[in-house]
Amino acid sequence: WGLVIRRVLEAATRTLPLVAVLFLPIIIGAHDIYPWTHHEEMSKTPALAQKARLYLNMPGFVGRAVLYFALWGTLAYLLNKWSWEQDRTAERRYTKRMSMLSAPGILIFVLTVTFASVDWAMSLNPEWFSTIYGLLFVAAWSLSALAFSIAILAMVGRSEPLARVVRPNHFQDLGKLMLAFVMLWAYFSFSQYLIVWSGNLPEEIQWYLPRVSGGWGAIALSVIIFHFALPFMLLLSASLKRNAGKLLILAIVILVIRLIDFFWMIA
Repeated sequence: WGLVIRRVLEAATRTLPLVAVLFLPIIIGAHDIYPWTHHEEMSKTPALAQKARLYLNMPGFVGRAVLYFALWGTLAYLLNKWSWEQDRTAERRYTKRMSMLSAPGILIFVLTVTFASVDWAMSLNPEWFSTIYGLLFVAAWSLSALAFSIAILAMVGRSEPLARVVRPNHFQDLGKLMLAFVMLWAYFSFSQYLIVWSGNLPEEIQWYLPRVSGGWGAIALSVIIFHFALPFMLLLSASLKRNAGKLLILAIVILVIRLIDFFWMIA
C-alpha cells in the first residue's frame, strides 16, 4: 500500500513552498487574527502576561513557523530526491536511506505539528489550553493526507502505468488505515471533550460552550456523524474497502468534513 501512493504523496509535498507563501498573509495580519498580539490585553492577566513573555510573541511565532517549514521542506526534499534516484538507478540503498530518515521524521512531524497547532490555532484563544490538542491535529492531518491519496489513486488507478500495479487488496489496506485514523481522531476528540466536561472548569469550558450551541452545535453534530459514525460503519465492510469507486466517494466525504471540522475549530 505504501508503494502505490508514494507518487501521490511526493507530489503533494512539492506544494509546500506554495503553502509557505500562503502563510505570509497570516504573519502580516497577525494583529487582526490573534488576541495575544494586543499587549495591553495580555498584560491584564498574570498568566497571559507570562505566556506573552515566554512564548506568545511575534518573534517567536515567526521564528517557529520558519523552523516548521524548514524541517518539513528538508524531509520532503530528501525523500523526493532519493525516490527519484531509486527510479533512475534501481539501487536498494535509497530505500534504506528513506527508511532511516522517515523513522526520526515521524517524531519530527508529530512534534512540529503539535507546536504548529498550538501556535496557529489554539492561540486564537490564548487563555485556553489542552494537552491533547496537538495530537488531534496530527491525526487530522494524517487522515486528510490518506483520504486525499486514496481519492487520487482511485481516479488515476485505472490508467497506465498504475493500472498494471494497483489491485483491490491495495485499496483494502488503505481503507483499513483510513478506518484506523478515523478511530484515532475520534478517540482524541472525545478524550479532550470528556476531560473538559468532567472538570467543568470555567477556563476550560469557554472553548466548547460557543461551539456546541446554536448553529455551531449543529455543525458539531454533523462532524460527529460524517467524520466518525458514518465512515466507521462503512469502513467495517471488506467489500466496500476493495471497491475503488465507493472508497473514492467516502474519501471525498472525509476531506469535505475535515474542512468543516477545521472551520468549526477555528472560526
